[in-house]
Amino acid sequence: MIVLQELPSSFVEHLGFRRFCASLNPYFRVVSRTTIKGDCLAAYQEQKLALLEVLRKTNSRVSLTADMWSSNQNLGYMCITCHFIDNEWNMQKRIIRFTQVRTPHDSIALFNEIIKCIQDWQIESKLFSITVDNASTNDSMVVELKGNLLGKLAMPCKGELFHFWCAAHIFNPIVQDGLSTISAAISRIRESVKYVRASEAREQKFEEIIAQVGIVEEKRPSLDVSTRWNSTYLMLSSSLLFRRAFDSLDRFDPNFKDAPQFFDWENAEVLCKHLKVFYDATVVVSGTSYPTVTRYFHEFWKVKVMILNESNNEDDLVASLVSKMDTKFQKYWDLQFLQIWVPVIFDPRFKLKFLEFRLKAGFGDKATGPNGYLPRIKRTVRTWFAEYSSQICGPSTTNSQEASTSGVNVGGSQFAD
Repeated sequence: MIVLQELPSSFVEHLGFRRFCASLNPYFRVVSRTTIKGDCLAAYQEQKLALLEVLRKTNSRVSLTADMWSSNQNLGYMCITCHFIDNEWNMQKRIIRFTQVRTPHDSIALFNEIIKCIQDWQIESKLFSITVDNASTNDSMVVELKGNLLGKLAMPCKGELFHFWCAAHIFNPIVQDGLSTISAAISRIRESVKYVRASEAREQKFEEIIAQVGIVEEKRPSLDVSTRWNSTYLMLSSSLLFRRAFDSLDRFDPNFKDAPQFFDWENAEVLCKHLKVFYDATVVVSGTSYPTVTRYFHEFWKVKVMILNESNNEDDLVASLVSKMDTKFQKYWDLQFLQIWVPVIFDPRFKLKFLEFRLKAGFGDKATGPNGYLPRIKRTVRTWFAEYSSQICGPSTTNSQEASTSGVNVGGSQFAD
């Protein structure tokens, strides 16, 4: 059926539009905005009831992601997505709330929106984690939310694995520090791309130069959004392929001013080499249908390996770049290592020995000391196992489980103190 929005009566009568629509019945009908709104709300309610039933019956816990942004009208919006594994072991995700958030966008306002959503969808007792970006307001909001749920005894493992920071947002400040080391070179390359794309005549001239210098790349240098580091990476990497064309343009076009110099291109090449691991990792963790939290670790570890390999580089630029990245990386690692590592242990493809090997290689004594990463990870897994066991087997087994936690076997790995 084709639905036509209601038109002014004078227009309709003048054209005999209603008689025309009637002659095509039932393929055409004229409906009002109110009818369309009612139909949409009815469809929403029907789908909501169906999803509520799915969430009620699913055996898994659910996790949320929450994102805030501002529109062109400076209005704040929040989108909350629910992720879970259904009873057929398929990954599912559903947007369960999209709403405008009135100012001020402080932690209390965000908490009120999220707790309202959780209660509306009846998932307080099924919630496992929430992923947000690394804004301080979100940190405060999660503290409020975690306290609320702990008070209702609704959180597993005392909520130690409740708060996840979005990996893409964690990578952002690490990369921004890297970009700041060659900000002048980035600015000159950016302005060069803008110059050749500013008019059709300049684009044609640049095409002629490309042919003259023998560059056969099909794609052309891309413009970036300066606030989005991944687009800046793509701009730099694509421009590097046309370095000889820009150099030639500098010699023959007197209007092309402040062209990138030799050291600008060299520094951009070094930066791109080190940013590629972040870009590739962001592509993986930003997928919509396949990423699970176990992928989180492997992409993080690629960054850690790159930092370790380059930590003793004698090049001053690389040393400065890696030093800044390492400082930020370590900060986020210390805050998120439980969320990064614990899921890997439950992945049947990996064992505890894999965890120990990686941690010792990456952090030395800091990994295995009395207050190191490894003991804390083991304690968390044992606590989680004991809680799960008591729920499955009943309270009578709780004491025996706690008494034998040194023998807990997870993913083929023996956990011993």
